[in-house]
Parts: sequence; C-alpha cells; structure tokens
Amino acid sequence: MAIITISHAAFTGGTSIAEKVAAQLQSRCVNREVLIEASERYGIPEAKFAEILETEGHWWERWLESVRLYRITLQAAMCEVAQGGNIVYHGRAGQELFPGITHVLKVLTVAAMDFRIEQVKARRGMDVERARQFLKELDRVRGRRLRFTDAERALLARKAKAVGRKALLELDTIVSPDTLLRWHRRLVAQKWHFAERRSAAARASCVTFQS
Repeated sequence: MAIITISHAAFTGGTSIAEKVAAQLQSRCVNREVLIEASERYGIPEAKFAEILETEGHWWERWLESVRLYRITLQAAMCEVAQGGNIVYHGRAGQELFPGITHVLKVLTVAAMDFRIEQVKARRGMDVERARQFLKELDRVRGRRLRFTDAERALLARKAKAVGRKALLELDTIVSPDTLLRWHRRLVAQKWHFAERRSAAARASCVTFQS
C-alpha cells in the first residue's frame, strides 16, 4: 500500500491538489471525515474529538496528553483505511496516524499570499484587506499548533537557505522566513560544534606519553 499525507495551510488549494494526486495515482482520497466517522463508530465523544484537533496550542501535544485509548483507536481506524488500498490523506493529523509505518510520503503545500487572498475573497466575500487580516490571524493560530521533528526542521532549514530570504518573503510559508533561516544557522552551528569535537577527539587519540 502507498500512503501520501498532504498538509496545507488554509486556502492554499490543498484539497484540490490532494484530489488530483489521488486521481492521477488511482488512489482513494480521504480527509478528516474518516477520523470523525471512526470516532462515532468507536464511541469517542464528538466534543473530545473537537477538543483534540481544534483547541489552540500544540494540538498534537494535547493529543498525546489525552486518553491513550482515543489515540490508539483513531490510529487503528486510519490503518484499516490504508489496508484497503493506496490512499492520499489531506488534513490535520494524518502523518501522525500511521505509527511504525515508514513508507509514508509527507507533503506540505504552500501558496502565495495573493492566491490565498483571492480564495478568501471568492469564498468569504471579503475585500482584500479584510481577507489579508483574516489569513494572518488564521495562520497565527494554526501555526501555534504545528510541531516539527528535528529532522523536519533540518530539512526545512536547508530548503529555506537554498531558496533565500527574498524569495521566501514572496511565499506564504507556515513558518516565517526569519524562523527558517534561524533554524539553518542553528543547524550549521551544531554541525560546526560536532566537527570540532570530532577533531579534538582525533587529536587526543594521537597523543603519546613518554615516561
């Protein structure tokens, strides 16, 4: 089975991308409705499910702190879906719901702010300035929920450095360009420190003592 999870900021066309990818790969396209159905099927209170995914703060940390049975149940539900064939999942939590499965392609989509503003204008009936403020507040709240692993931070940092700050400012990144570049500086510093320690250890191993 092939599994692709697509995470995306609001109004970036992530749903459309997921549907097109699924159609191209002849895979089943699923979203958080699968989790809602599983919560109903296994008797997980709707309020508990909403609290886990919607409350401000690091939502996955809240998930880990919640009743263990709920988490295991939803993980099992997603694994059951995956056993039915190749899937493309879009939405929150998907990449965390496949424990022990290594062949999961995790994708994060971004879009230019101008594109997102046009999406908000069309779907919410807002003018440009209101749409811009709406997106900034939405990103601020959702950004607080994201939690990257060290490996993901390192990957994003390397990509950000290659793209450059000027180009990053033209994109609608979930993490600010300054934060991405700060991660890169930290990554370089860690590599330099590690290299120094290895060099010092090598020199120490070559020292001989004479009596």
